[in-house]
Amino acid sequence: MNTHHNNKEKIVLVINDGLGFNRNTSSKILEECWESLNQDLKEEIKLICANTENININHIISPIISEQIDPNISMDLAKDIIITSRKIRKKLGEAKTVLIRSIVRDISKKYKYIPWVSKFEKLEEIRNEFWSWPTRAYGTWAGFEDSLPTIQGNSETGHQQIGNLTVAKQITMEISESIYNNNFKKNNSINYVIDKAMDTNNDIIISTLLSGMRGDDGGVHSSWKHLEATLNLIFTIKKIPPKKIYIHAILDGRDSYEYGSIKNKNGTGNYLGKLRILLKKYNAENSLRWIVGRSIAMDRDYREESAKKNYDLLTKSSGEKIRNISKLRKYINSLHDSGRTDQDIPPTIISNNNETSKNLESGDTFINLNFRADRQIIITSSLSNTKNILIRESTKRQNKWKLDWVDTNLKLNICTMTEYHPELSNKQKIKVAFNTGSQKNNFLSKWDSFSKSKYILIAESVKSAHMGYFIRGRRETPTSINENSHIIKTFDKSYGIESDTDFYKVPKMRNIEISEFVTEKVLENKHQLIACNLSATDMLGHLLPKRYAEAIEAYESNGEAIYQIARCALKNNYKLIITSDHGNIEDNTSSHTSNDILTTLMSNNSIEPILKKEYIINLYDICPTIAKILNFKPDFEVEEKSAYNGYPFAKLN
Repeated sequence: MNTHHNNKEKIVLVINDGLGFNRNTSSKILEECWESLNQDLKEEIKLICANTENININHIISPIISEQIDPNISMDLAKDIIITSRKIRKKLGEAKTVLIRSIVRDISKKYKYIPWVSKFEKLEEIRNEFWSWPTRAYGTWAGFEDSLPTIQGNSETGHQQIGNLTVAKQITMEISESIYNNNFKKNNSINYVIDKAMDTNNDIIISTLLSGMRGDDGGVHSSWKHLEATLNLIFTIKKIPPKKIYIHAILDGRDSYEYGSIKNKNGTGNYLGKLRILLKKYNAENSLRWIVGRSIAMDRDYREESAKKNYDLLTKSSGEKIRNISKLRKYINSLHDSGRTDQDIPPTIISNNNETSKNLESGDTFINLNFRADRQIIITSSLSNTKNILIRESTKRQNKWKLDWVDTNLKLNICTMTEYHPELSNKQKIKVAFNTGSQKNNFLSKWDSFSKSKYILIAESVKSAHMGYFIRGRRETPTSINENSHIIKTFDKSYGIESDTDFYKVPKMRNIEISEFVTEKVLENKHQLIACNLSATDMLGHLLPKRYAEAIEAYESNGEAIYQIARCALKNNYKLIITSDHGNIEDNTSSHTSNDILTTLMSNNSIEPILKKEYIINLYDICPTIAKILNFKPDFEVEEKSAYNGYPFAKLN
C-alpha cells in the first residue's frame, strides 16, 4: 500500500552538480560595473548605502545578494543585510535593476564568468527571494587533510558530505597519515602482492592517474604522494630491479589542467616530465610503458568500447607505438595541437627503442593506486574476470556487454588502494590496501529508524554512483527498505557520445527528463524525500575553456530544470533545498574548484534561519536541516571537534 503524506512535511533536494561562485572574479566584475554606471544612479546608490548600516554597493548591484556577504559574520547580521538589500533593490525599481544586470552580464563576458553571463536569471531570483547560505565544499570541511593549497571538492566527497550528519572523513587522509608515520611501507595487502610477484619472478604493474601533486590540481582520484611512497617501497625497501616494474599512466586533463601531462600552468602540471624525474631517481625511466587518457581508462558509464581499448592496451599492447619518452612528449603535443586534451589521449605504448612489448601475464601483480571507486570498477572487474558486475551494471544502463574480449585464463594478483566494490574483495579475493568502510553517520542509512515513509534517489546513469553509493555513505546497496531509485540513461554513442569529452554535443544532458520525473514524483505525493542530481554544469564544466558556449547552455539548462522543479514543489507543499557538491563551472578551467557553493531553502511556509556565529555553513549541515524540518531525530556518533558535527541552519517558523 502506498503511503501519502498530506499531513507531513516533505522535501525535494536538488544537487546542482559542479556549481560554485568565485568571490574574487565577481568582485572584479562588480567593480567594473560600478564604474560603468551613470553618475545619477551611482549617487542614488551611494546615498542609500551611506544611510543604511552594514550595506555596501555590492549588496545592491550583485545578481545574488548572499554571494557578496562576508561569510564569517553572524547569521543574525547576514539576515539583516539580506532583508535590507531586498528592500533597497525593490525601491530602486525594475528598470534600474535590469540595467545593472545587463551591465554585469556584458562585463562578465570578459571574465567568462558563466553564472553571470547567463541570460537565465530565474535561479538568481530564487536565491534572492528565499534564504541562501554560502557553503564550504572543500578541504577539511569535505573530509580531507589540512593542506595548502586547499584540496578542491569533488563529487564523491561532496555527495558523502550532503548525505551525512557529521563530516564524512575521506580515505585519503588515512593513506597520507600512513605515509607520514611510515606505516605505508608495512601495508599487508601491498606487500603481499609484491612478494607474490617476487616469489614467482613475475612483473609488477602500477596503475595511477597522473595528477594530484597538490590540493588544487586533482587529488580527486589519485595522489602523487601515494605513487612516490609505492615506488620507494618497491625500489628502495624491496630492492626490486626496475626491469620488473611497469607503469600504466592515465592522463587526467579533467580534474587538472587539460594539457598538464606535458605543460605547466599556475605552478603545476608537466606530470610526465615529473614522472620521468621520479623514475630516473631509481634508474627506472623505462618502467613507463602504457599511456592512455582517462576518458578511456576511467569511464564510469559502462561504454564497452572504452573498456576494451584499455584492456587491450594492457594485455595485447594494442595502441600507438612510441620509441621513448622524448618522442612521447612530441606525440602528445601534436595531439594537443589537433584539439585533443589529456583525457582523450588514445592508448599508447612506449616500446623503448623497439624492445619486446610487455603484456599482462598470469602471475603478474597489478597495483591500482587510484583511491576513488566509481571509475575503477570496470578495469578491475575486467582484469579479474568478474563479468557479473560488468553485465549487471551495463544492463542497468540499457547497454548489455558482450565481453568476448576478456581473457578468462588471465590470473593476476591484484591490489587496489581502496575497496572499489565488495564483490571484488569478497568473492574475487582482491587485496585492498585501505579499507574504506561505510560512513557511520549517514542519514539515509538511519532512515528506517525514524520513518516508515519512502524516499527516492534520481540521477542519470553517468551520475548513478553519486545518487547511490556516494550519497548512501559508501554503500553499494541501500540499508533502507524504503528507498526507491530511478536512473535515466545518459546519452550514448547513438547521439555521438563516445566518451565524457563528447558531452558538448548534448550540453543539457538529461536535465529535462530528470526535472519531468521529479515533478511527476512530487505530484504522486508518495515520497517524503525526493533527491536528484543535475549533472550538466559539472560535465560541461570539465570541458572548459574549450566548450565555453556549450557550458553556458548547460548552466541555463540546470537553472531551467531547477525552476520547473521549484514551481511544482512549492505548489504541492514540498520544501526545496538547492545545493551543490563542489564548484566547477564558475571558473573557466576544466578542474573542480575550492570555491564556496550556495545552498538555498525554499518553502511556502515561513522558514526561519537559525542564528549562528557564522553565516557560512557546511555540506554536512544539510541532512541535519532536513531532519529538523521533517521532525526526525536521528542518532549519530558525535565528532570530537564540534565544527565537524552537522547543525541545522534553518527551521519552520
